[in-house]
Amino acid sequence: MAQIQTVVLSSSIAARNAKESKVTNCDIYSIGGTAVRVSAGSNEKLTAGNVIVENNKIHDFGRIFRTYQGAVNVNGSGNTVRYNEIYNAPHCALRFTGSNHVIANNEFYNVVYES
Repeated sequence: MAQIQTVVLSSSIAARNAKESKVTNCDIYSIGGTAVRVSAGSNEKLTAGNVIVENNKIHDFGRIFRTYQGAVNVNGSGNTVRYNEIYNAPHCALRFTGSNHVIANNEFYNVVYES
């Protein structure tokens, strides 16, 4: 299982077809668009991607691309976004499509202040 822990980043993380992966305990900030992109699991077969985005602080994102750039964008099936603190963004905090995702216990504030 791939795992990224305790890092400070100035560019986004993309987990595409990265089943059984984690993005945990990160401070992700000063991003031009979306901070974490997850695309795993199959909607057609209802197989889970099992990507976990957990216990992160994600802030000051969407600085260049101002709309439709969530802190976390989730696509596919069976992924988890939980226990994250997400703040300071001009538009949406979280975007998701697909099925069977778990989105729980996240804290959102100071978002959607422009559009």
